[in-house]
Amino acid sequence: MSIWNNKCLVLVNMRNINAFIVILVYLMNFNEFASAQASRNEVVVGRQFPDFIIKNIVYFSKRSANRKDFFGKALILDFWTSSCAGCIKSFPHLNALQKELGNGAQFMLVGYDDPSIRKLYSRLYRKLNLSIPSAFDTIFYKQFSGRNIIINKDGVVAGIVDLTEKTTAKNIVNILENKPAEIRNFRTLDEVDTNRISERIKYLDLYKEDVRDTGKIYQAALERWHIGMPISGPGEDRRIIQTAKKSGVLKVFKLTLSDLYDMAYFGRFHYINPRLDSSLYGKIVLRPILEVKDSSDFQFDYETEKGLFNFFLKSSSFKDNETDICTFLRVELGNIFRYKAEFEVRRMPYLRLILQDRAVDKLSTKGGEKTIEADNSHYRFRNVPMKELVLTIASSVIEDHQELSVCDETGISGNIDITLNSSSLFFEDFLRSLRENGLDLVIGFKDMKVVVIREPL
Repeated sequence: MSIWNNKCLVLVNMRNINAFIVILVYLMNFNEFASAQASRNEVVVGRQFPDFIIKNIVYFSKRSANRKDFFGKALILDFWTSSCAGCIKSFPHLNALQKELGNGAQFMLVGYDDPSIRKLYSRLYRKLNLSIPSAFDTIFYKQFSGRNIIINKDGVVAGIVDLTEKTTAKNIVNILENKPAEIRNFRTLDEVDTNRISERIKYLDLYKEDVRDTGKIYQAALERWHIGMPISGPGEDRRIIQTAKKSGVLKVFKLTLSDLYDMAYFGRFHYINPRLDSSLYGKIVLRPILEVKDSSDFQFDYETEKGLFNFFLKSSSFKDNETDICTFLRVELGNIFRYKAEFEVRRMPYLRLILQDRAVDKLSTKGGEKTIEADNSHYRFRNVPMKELVLTIASSVIEDHQELSVCDETGISGNIDITLNSSSLFFEDFLRSLRENGLDLVIGFKDMKVVVIREPL
């Protein structure tokens, strides 16, 4: 009896210890989260930037640095990820700004602590001839990412901005000197411009209406997109349609006018490549053909928010009826913008993925677990169908070719193994890597379905 009691006592004690450890870990994580939020909330223009330590810095005089290491010069923080093509494309411009500002300022890139992003930056550093250090500090990234932070030589936050390719060294100097800088300076990291909200509401009211068409009642609304609003991101077009069929409400965010026409006529928009869908593969071209004298309605700029829209449709007839969703969207685009849009079949260019002589054996899979590793530095596929490689090529940001459809004309029906030690951001390197593996990309032409937009009715 005593032995049993002792065992029970030990068990209870161990349970208590385990529970204590769980609670302790939870409290530690909660405190870290609360600390991170508090630090983020303390980032305010005109105030001292919170004390910090940035860890895992490469191409810098120190592996770790704190605020005191930057006193006497401005510190400009730029946050990035390996999947952010726009971030990577901005590096040469940031590098040019660093050289122009000289020793009076220090740019510092900050990303997650991950082996793949370290490898990518090492490659980019050499390829782009960069001189900017990068830190790989997950905690610091989570605390302060969202916008660029400009800290003056005294450690005071001078600017919370969105640096773009149009940003000049003079803009940054003006921010540091508290002068007009021609770029928006937010007061906090999470600030939303209330003036723009007023503009959005006004624009929404302008186009909100109840429409009766063939006995079906629906509501439509268009508004301009601004920073802080939701984003309909990569691959979400089909989910959005399916949600609308169930709920009777279609909501899309941050689309260009061309995207909206793609959605109205194909049920897709440009963020995701539709060419692998069984019904559309190699048969359509996203991006309408414009045959108008003034194409300004279709011009857009992600940096200035020009030409980006949110669109809403609501109708009970949407449920289980994708045709109605697209039809109503077409009607409303016509009501608002007055363009004439229609389908046509035209001879269009596309990218042909072809097989070089005797490359089948090299690509045929050797078996093993299906594996896909992909970032902006390399791609590794093992025992996967060719369509996975085609999707990667079609979805990648390939300069000067990103508007073209990509079609598999290799004739390979089985699974493949392939490793591409290059970045799709550099087309020539990417093409060389494909050729080393027995593949090639060439321009071809064939009849494809397009949407042609003509002068307003």
